[in-house]
Amino acid sequence: AKPMEVQPSAPKRLIVEAPYFANYIQKELPKYVSQEVIDAGGLTIETTLDRNWQEIGEQVIQDAVDIDGASQRFDQAALVAIETSTGEVKALVGGRDFAESEFNRAIQAQRQPGSTFKSFVYAAAVAAGFPPTDGYRDVPFTVDGYKPKNYGKKYAGWRSMIDSLAYSVNVVAVQVLMDVGFEPVMKLAEDMGIKSEVKATYSMALGTWEVNLLELTNAYATLAAEGKFIGAHGIKRIINQNGQVVYEAYAQPKQVLDRGSAAIVTWMLENVVRYGSGANAYLYDRPVAGKTGTTEDARDLWFIGYIPQVATGIWLGNDDNKPTWGVSSTAAFNWRQFMKQIVEDIPVKDFPDRPSFYDREPTIEAKPVEPEWIRYGQIGPDGRDVNERKDDRNY
Repeated sequence: AKPMEVQPSAPKRLIVEAPYFANYIQKELPKYVSQEVIDAGGLTIETTLDRNWQEIGEQVIQDAVDIDGASQRFDQAALVAIETSTGEVKALVGGRDFAESEFNRAIQAQRQPGSTFKSFVYAAAVAAGFPPTDGYRDVPFTVDGYKPKNYGKKYAGWRSMIDSLAYSVNVVAVQVLMDVGFEPVMKLAEDMGIKSEVKATYSMALGTWEVNLLELTNAYATLAAEGKFIGAHGIKRIINQNGQVVYEAYAQPKQVLDRGSAAIVTWMLENVVRYGSGANAYLYDRPVAGKTGTTEDARDLWFIGYIPQVATGIWLGNDDNKPTWGVSSTAAFNWRQFMKQIVEDIPVKDFPDRPSFYDREPTIEAKPVEPEWIRYGQIGPDGRDVNERKDDRNY
């Protein structure tokens, strides 16, 4: 195929200026026009790119790797920013340096989302009518041989759904998943934008099935858009050499989560930033909602967050999946480094008011899991599992 022309006046410019974004566009192109048309050349492709955001994003990703990565032992990172009202991808950075590696981590890397997947579990529960004030046992437990553990192996004894999401409590997320059911959570996640395969397992609640950064950010954009899914895309129009428009993007929002539930989940995710694990993402002049994620041995560090108008996802890690010494709050910090610059031109907007938690009409039917067996453990005064060896390292 001939080099891609992006503006009639400036062929190839995008490939030089925003190589990861151009790489994304090249991969998108065959979805909209036939290979013959591409091979004929002379196409003008109007993209959704915001050059300013892209430059900021590239700098933030470079700094994240050069500064934080040096001490926390990760050498790659990626960023995606989506305009929530249109689904337009405004910035996409697939790695530290395209010249060094053309592998596009924003769209090609399948990684475990960790705790960022919990938002879909809680969203399904809220849509099924569960008030988020409902409490769960925050103690060690084993279900059908699967034993989830909290970060730092600390347990509080009892927690509401609100606090369990804010502090990213693993054992409660699994119990909520059991109450709402595998199928409703899987369907909602898919409807919201998770197109990678997720299987019905207890560990699903903790994000063990691999996804890519673009689809994960797209799914959070659905929450920001009050429960309306709009497929993320990078191409606005394609014009052939005769000046005819051969493709035009047309956003078709689809309400996949009712607005009330979306507002409640957004409020819960605001708490993550207000007082929970995502405090580093705080923007002083406007509300932020989002979720941190860390996978086993800190192999992946995530923060996916949004303001009403923009959803941005950040991933930090290593291509060979080596453990890092990092924490997800580093991803939240770099999210803020990007967002605080781009919001200078975005009006301050509040999230929609959340409805009452109680007496809500369910919009999703819960299909509770029926386990073969469950065993609850006990915690000592230090909040740890009395049955675990005392010298067990924090993982």
